[in-house]
Parts: sequence; structure tokens; C-alpha cells
Amino acid sequence: MEGTPGQPLTILYIGTDETAIAAIQESGLFNMTVMPNGLQAIYWLTDNSFRVFNFDKDAESAPVYTEKQKLDAILCETEIPGMRGLSFFRKLKLHNIYTNIIFILLEKCHTGSLREEALDAGVDDYYYCRCTPERIYSRIQFLLKFKKEYAPKPLEAMIDTDLSPYKTPLIKRSFDIIVASIALLILSPVILFTMLAIRLESSVMSHLV
Repeated sequence: MEGTPGQPLTILYIGTDETAIAAIQESGLFNMTVMPNGLQAIYWLTDNSFRVFNFDKDAESAPVYTEKQKLDAILCETEIPGMRGLSFFRKLKLHNIYTNIIFILLEKCHTGSLREEALDAGVDDYYYCRCTPERIYSRIQFLLKFKKEYAPKPLEAMIDTDLSPYKTPLIKRSFDIIVASIALLILSPVILFTMLAIRLESSVMSHLV
């Protein structure tokens, strides 16, 4: 999903900063769902199918969660009840949940202490909570366009689906056969002479020994 200028973007906001939440809601730029903590958010994102210790012992693989929520971005405060915002982001990556959605961390106190760590972890952007909704909207629009144009293509998109065997054209094949035959005829005396020379040399060497 991608918004156009003037069209509200659909976002999930995770946190409890009432001032920031009110500012975003009143801007009219977003259709926003608010979750107070990471656990409730991840249940909502997976339609309540997520289980903290859920895994398939027989297949020895993690479950695949269906992404039913249509989102443009996730905005998450750095400090949320139960876990840090960065820990929540890493949990999404660990379980491969909504990894293609824009993820922005919002820091309530403007220290920037987590910014470098967050960006290194793969977070799309990092802002102070008092950042204006207009700036956040503009940034999400840019990131959506950037990911659409420059994100790596899925592996299946890079695989050539035409698996039909390559056939050499008849004219080229005929030409190759003719050239090879002529070359063999021309080189036959040289090859024969070389074979005789090797045999004579071997015979002489055996008598000397």
C-alpha cells in the first residue's frame, strides 16, 4: 500500500505518548491504529496467531505468519511497556513478520543514544517524538517510493522462468561441422607424422637401454 499526496497513510503506532498520538491523529494525514505495547501489537499484526514459544518440532522450523494487516508504516516509541522498541523490531525480523513495512522509531526524550544502534539493526528511520506529523508523512512517502524503486528483487523474480533447452541454429551447426572436417583433413598428415616420430623415438630409446 502506498499513499499519494493528500491521501492518508495507514500506520500502526506502538506506544503510550498521548501528546504524540493526538498530534498524529489530528493531522488528518494518517489512518492510525494504536497499540500500547509490543505484545499486543504483534498479536494484532498476526491476527492473534502469534505464540511466543510456538514452533514446529517435527519440521524444526518457525511458523509462517500471514500478513493480514495492510500498512504503510509502523511507528514505535523507543520505550514501550514490556520491551524496548528496538527489541520489538528485532522480534519482527526474527519471526519474519512485516519485514517489508517501513519501521520508524520515535524517541520521547531527545538524546539520540539509540539512533546508531537502531539504524545498524535495519530500522528505516529514527525521530524525536515531537517531530511534526507532516515531516513523518513526507518521510514515509519518500521511503515507500525508495523501497519500491531500489529494494532488492525477490529471488524468484531474478530466476529465468524460460527453462526450454537452448538449440543451436541449423546453419551454425552445419558450418561448425564443415570447418571441423576440413581442419581434420588438413591436420591428418601432421598428426600421423607426429605419431610415427614418437613411435620411432620410443623404439630407439628402448634399444639404447
